[in-house]
Amino acid sequence: MNSKRDLAKTQQKNGSSKKSLSTKRTLAKIIILAVIITIIIQIYAIQFLFMSDQDQEPDLDWDNDGIPNDWEIKYNLDPHNSTDNITDADNDGLSNIREYNLGTDPINCDTDHDGLSDSWEVTYNLDPTNASDADDDNDKDKLTNLEEFKNGTDPMNNDTDDDGIDDYSEIKNGSDPLDNLGSEFFKQVNVINSKALQWVEPLDVDPIKLREEMGIKGKKKFVELLDIYLCLYQTTENEKLKNEYKQKVEQLVEVTDTEEYHDMNQINDTQFRQDSTSYLRAWYIMNEIGLNTSFYQEKINEVLPRLNAHLPSRGINQKMSFVVYYNRLGYSIDYTIEGLFNHSTIRSKENITKLTNLDVYFLTHEIFALYENDKMWLLLPDDIEYVNMTVKYFVNKTISENNVDLLAELIMIMTYLDMHHSEDYRISLEFLLGSQNSNGSFGDYEGSRDYYEERGIDIEIYLYIHTTEVTLRALNEAVDVF
Repeated sequence: MNSKRDLAKTQQKNGSSKKSLSTKRTLAKIIILAVIITIIIQIYAIQFLFMSDQDQEPDLDWDNDGIPNDWEIKYNLDPHNSTDNITDADNDGLSNIREYNLGTDPINCDTDHDGLSDSWEVTYNLDPTNASDADDDNDKDKLTNLEEFKNGTDPMNNDTDDDGIDDYSEIKNGSDPLDNLGSEFFKQVNVINSKALQWVEPLDVDPIKLREEMGIKGKKKFVELLDIYLCLYQTTENEKLKNEYKQKVEQLVEVTDTEEYHDMNQINDTQFRQDSTSYLRAWYIMNEIGLNTSFYQEKINEVLPRLNAHLPSRGINQKMSFVVYYNRLGYSIDYTIEGLFNHSTIRSKENITKLTNLDVYFLTHEIFALYENDKMWLLLPDDIEYVNMTVKYFVNKTISENNVDLLAELIMIMTYLDMHHSEDYRISLEFLLGSQNSNGSFGDYEGSRDYYEERGIDIEIYLYIHTTEVTLRALNEAVDVF
């Protein structure tokens, strides 16, 4: 019995020992788990404190590179690398620290998405964070900042290459706004203009006196003088000079305020035929320059029936000119440029070697009418080829004949037809540049001086003024494409 009791006590004791050991093990596990949890809590607490510090100090800059940590992290830079402030992640020419200071995106070369690179905008004092400035025209040259960027021109200088020709005109006419090779030509033309004006200003081109005292086409000569000033007015970008030319025309056309000038219903048919185109052209010039033409147009209204009656007897190029003027005046006319051009010298395509200088004169004036009426599109490929061949043939002919007048008109045609890259164009311009007379005029009519002076005709007005006018126009229009 006793042995059984002892065995039971021993088993009970051993069971208690095992239970105690199990409890100790469980407690140890709990302690270890508690330690682990404490460590985790401490880690999270440290992270929380760090994040709180960041929130309280947004400009914290661990690497002392001048760029805050949060900005570097935002744009995938390294807040522990002080050298990344001088790198250029978007290759726009601006370092990362410059981008930070400017408020631009360091990984986008065009922060405001306006088509202009950030560095280009910064270079020209534009705002790389404002997209609207792409449409501005800071230098008033008719080119937006976006167009300046695409063409490589200076948005703050309307003549980037300083050749005297504004960027817009060079781009419009196919020349290089970054190449100032045309500057010498521009200077030469300016000198020519000054000398020509010194010659022309003293001339007394009174249309009434010329008809009465010399018996010549007074209105025609009057218009040739006005055309000189119109040409200079239209081709200069200098506002001061524009105003001077306008004032000169305003002074000259004072004669048109008189009833004596408006004699178109009183003169005979021969005189009417001689003066009618010029009579309309004078109104056209005044209108182009911006003068008041209401009185003049009232007088044209009075003579309109006679003008209409004479129209059928006119040549093709004259009728084309009438269409131009009638359209500007708002008059109806039975002819159209398209219909007339079908019967033109150009469309007839006569053998070039058989054309006379007068035929070529008609051809050039057909082009002038198309140009002034925005109808150059009427020229078909075979028309252009024929004109090109005619021009090439007659350039050499007019130079050999020293015919400055017709050569100048051929140069104008080459300008209008984008033939300014040709060798003929260069040769023709060089010839004109060397053709100005010492007194400032153009042309060589000295062989006829005695003949006309014996008849009381001023050869300066009768012959030289027209050649001077067309030459000045040819040279000044060439400036924009040279």
